[in-house]
Amino acid sequence: MLRVTLSQVLSADRETPPLILDDVTVQSDHARTMAIMTLLHEVSADHQVVLFTQEQEVLAWAEESLDVSRDKLIALPAPR
Repeated sequence: MLRVTLSQVLSADRETPPLILDDVTVQSDHARTMAIMTLLHEVSADHQVVLFTQEQEVLAWAEESLDVSRDKLIALPAPR
């Protein structure tokens, strides 16, 4: 949340930059992962959130929780 607030301050009177995150749940247990995903979904109401992950748990959460009329889930192919 500190980074989100900092981005708001730095972009005063301008468009808010997207929040780009990479594997933010990789060291988290299930409860913390779910809390992080819920928080990011709340943040996404006011900020564009781009999340990269290889975590199947996060993918399952996204497939069940995202609203297709508002949110977008893009699965990228795994590197070879």
